Amino acid sequence: MRSPEERPSLTNHHLSSSFRRAGEVILGEVRHLQPRVLLVQLLVGVLPRLSFARFRAAVYRLTGASIGTGTLIMGRIELSGEAGAARLLRVGARCFINSPCFFDLNASITLGDDVSLGHHVVLVTSSHLIGAPDRRAGLLTRAPIFIGDGAWLGARSTVLPGVTIGKGAIVAAGSVVRTDVADNALVGGVPARPIKALPDSA
Repeated sequence: MRSPEERPSLTNHHLSSSFRRAGEVILGEVRHLQPRVLLVQLLVGVLPRLSFARFRAAVYRLTGASIGTGTLIMGRIELSGEAGAARLLRVGARCFINSPCFFDLNASITLGDDVSLGHHVVLVTSSHLIGAPDRRAGLLTRAPIFIGDGAWLGARSTVLPGVTIGKGAIVAAGSVVRTDVADNALVGGVPARPIKALPDSA
């Protein structure tokens, strides 16, 4: 057994290096925390679904999201992205957002006026380039989503990065939209394809 003098000791350099590395790891883990969004999620989490829809919209405005007057949010929605990402969400007037819904705010998401989202709608603004065989999910890419006035996205539909959905369009439930949708078009399927044109007046 070695004597105390022979045992390796931690020098100040080793300690400071270890603390620095630990600090970097901790900062990396919490850098995307959004305290205001967490607080809002706690508050809306206690509200019963399908009730307090206008109040819930007002509370979500506290995250920095722009939400128009008369918009109804029927339950908790998930806002994902870096710190301050909620400011990339712009929702027009008189929209109807069922819940749960997922908004990936790595780029902007814009909903026009009178847009309706069914439950479990997913709006994804980021993806990855195809990487090497040892890691196929390569560099992160981002592209905004725009949904035109009066459009309706059915339950469990998914919209991928860079897509524009035209005014008055309908996305059928369960669809995956990867290309732009024309005004007043009904699309559906995986991937979504045009089904028919819709009337452009009441």
